[in-house]
Amino acid sequence: MKTLKSVENALDILELFSSRDKLLSLRTISEKTGLHKSTTYRLVWVLRSRGYIEKDENTGHYGLGFQLIELASSHINDLELLTEAKLLMFRLYAEVCLTVQFCILDKTEVVYLEEVNSFIMRKYSRMGFKGPAYCSSLGKCLLSGLSGDTLNNMFEGYKFIRYTDTTLTCLDQLKEELKIVRERGWARNNGERASRLSSIAAPIFDYNGDVVAAVSIGAPTPMLTDEKIQEVLPNLLATAEAISKRLGYMS
Repeated sequence: MKTLKSVENALDILELFSSRDKLLSLRTISEKTGLHKSTTYRLVWVLRSRGYIEKDENTGHYGLGFQLIELASSHINDLELLTEAKLLMFRLYAEVCLTVQFCILDKTEVVYLEEVNSFIMRKYSRMGFKGPAYCSSLGKCLLSGLSGDTLNNMFEGYKFIRYTDTTLTCLDQLKEELKIVRERGWARNNGERASRLSSIAAPIFDYNGDVVAAVSIGAPTPMLTDEKIQEVLPNLLATAEAISKRLGYMS
């Protein structure tokens, strides 16, 4: 349990940096945590090497590093995304009466954060559930915002699994598909992960114009015909645009 105690000690150090005490000396950190000075030094050194603590070279005191701020900002941004998206997703469901989902990207996978599939808003049945991005309309939208070099690095050595007859099987095919997504502004999954299920999705942009999320409409494959897609597509695009505008995006 020695490792666990070290983790607790490290967290105790991080929690010292309140809004009142933004910078602390090594001695103060040692005194407030009750840790020996040598132990404090080792823990601070590790936290500093990972970017969670920074040293002010003028005073020699320590403060929170950008790595911790980045983690917190990412969480806050996700919460903001969900807050802005929920009511609009509910409205979209009321308009089309088909499943509506909301995702973000985590490397080569999509993370499902929210779903509307009834007359009440509820979280996705498996909040945080991940799936491969290359065979998802949501994933294609999210990947469409990345450069060719980034895609090459992300999918280097990646194994494309052929789930159905319509699944993309290599990076070259995916890049061609992403080119289409960029040109028309939305993506389609034609039974590529499960032949019985299909979907269309549209990207959501932040104030920098970066793709930060995607929203989709899904249904059993026989139901999501070309004619049905043309019927519900305007609603989907309007929802994605409305969420983007709430995040500060200007087209």
